[in-house]
Amino acid sequence: MMAERMVNEGVKLMSKKRSKAKAKHKKKSARGARAARLGASSKGTTKTWYSVLGVSVQADQETIRARYLEMVQRFPPETHPDEFEMIRQAYEVLSDARQRHRYDRERFYGTTVAKLEEMLSRNIDERRLDEAIHAMKQLVDIDPKSSNMVGLALLYAGLGQTANTDLWFRRAEEASETMEDLVEVLIEKARLNQGDEAIIDALLAIAKEYPKVSRTKIAAELLTHYAAVDQLDKGMAHFRKLISRKKYLTVEDFEVYVDWLEALAGIDQIEALRQVFLGEVKPAAERAAQGPHHQAIAQRLSERLENVEVLERAHLQLRTIIADLAHTVEPDDPKLTGVWRDYTVMSMLFSQFDRLFNDERIPTSVIAHIVGPLEGIDADRMEIAKMLQERINSPMALSEAEAIALIRQVYPRVFSLFEDAGLLRSAASP
Repeated sequence: MMAERMVNEGVKLMSKKRSKAKAKHKKKSARGARAARLGASSKGTTKTWYSVLGVSVQADQETIRARYLEMVQRFPPETHPDEFEMIRQAYEVLSDARQRHRYDRERFYGTTVAKLEEMLSRNIDERRLDEAIHAMKQLVDIDPKSSNMVGLALLYAGLGQTANTDLWFRRAEEASETMEDLVEVLIEKARLNQGDEAIIDALLAIAKEYPKVSRTKIAAELLTHYAAVDQLDKGMAHFRKLISRKKYLTVEDFEVYVDWLEALAGIDQIEALRQVFLGEVKPAAERAAQGPHHQAIAQRLSERLENVEVLERAHLQLRTIIADLAHTVEPDDPKLTGVWRDYTVMSMLFSQFDRLFNDERIPTSVIAHIVGPLEGIDADRMEIAKMLQERINSPMALSEAEAIALIRQVYPRVFSLFEDAGLLRSAASP
């Protein structure tokens, strides 16, 4: 079980890295993409950033800068835009010690970080941990940041190699550039403990040693593990401690609230999510609407709303809650009001559909007609299609015509949406 959990941690870590790499890649311009391909050329390719500037691979920074200035005079941007762009990018890479190191190591291995991450993910998915470690070591050599070292430590943990696990966690701590990075490393290390109680003790020690760094990150981890041992209230208490006692709460206070709600959504604690929202956060938002920080709070809530990825129904509810809070804090903003209304309608629709799906009186054939459109609004991520395949008609199932009449009466939002699209009419057709 321990090895399996460590492997899963490695998968999760590299999945995040791969998503960030894809997002970064999409932002490149066509010209920048061509230049990047040149810069990442493998061994044996004559065109390199060094050859663009006409310097050797051993050239020092003074030589590189002097050569860059000389090349810019020969190929100014006004008359030689393409050549200038290539020269500029070559200098940008070679004048920065970190970028130059990464570029040199990619050329040495004849690959790129993106390709290594793809290979690593595939090896982890197929449980080829030795091959995954080989790829991860190359990644660490190319880009020696703390998160890569943590990934390598987790892979060694998956193989039960305690000495190597400790070694790479220690190196990750040393490579951390900020206190936030260090706390991230320590949290990952805390997860290696056997049992939730031991993990909680390790997290509490981190919180005590670094009381002002990544506080909500530690609180979210504590919440997860307290929930696992049926002590959710203790986890909630750690978030409450982070809220100020001021009459009018600040942007930072609402950041804590959203992190708290997001942590609850992440562990599918929907009832607790609803209680915290109605009992604590909504009243705070109503007070904040009368305070001096309402505009800044509404702006930040809008930004957080855009960053919530809908993976489960709880995340859709989280989005609806954040939209509600933004509207509550700034009720006169028509854009925020519109977003709040849209998410409220969608949330109510999904709530009705969820109950409809589990209603034994509704035959699967009727539900099949309305699954397709729902997939277009993130229901595919909630695996509704898979659930439909596993759904077995109950002896209580009505005829399709009777079921549609029941939907009209009991689930009016679902009926209205899909009746307009003709889907329920087609379900009733012979």
